[in-house]
Amino acid sequence: MISLDISLVLLSAGNSTRFANKTKKQWLRIKNDPLWLFVLKKFQRYYNFKQIIITATKDEVAYMQNFINDDSIKIVEGSDTRQSS
Repeated sequence: MISLDISLVLLSAGNSTRFANKTKKQWLRIKNDPLWLFVLKKFQRYYNFKQIIITATKDEVAYMQNFINDDSIKIVEGSDTRQSS
């Protein structure tokens, strides 16, 4: 595993307005994991990040924390768009 002195910011707060599906992209499932968690696990296999921050909508912050068992990963409120987050 590569150890870098960098942080990961995973943007998962969007509303998926351009995505023509009732389910937001970040909540689509790959195996048993929502997409954002699947991506996080992939990154963690290859890099030892100094810090990991995941953005979420205001209504989903607490729910997303249920998926995380690592106190060093912070889930914070993002914005409606990737650029604003």
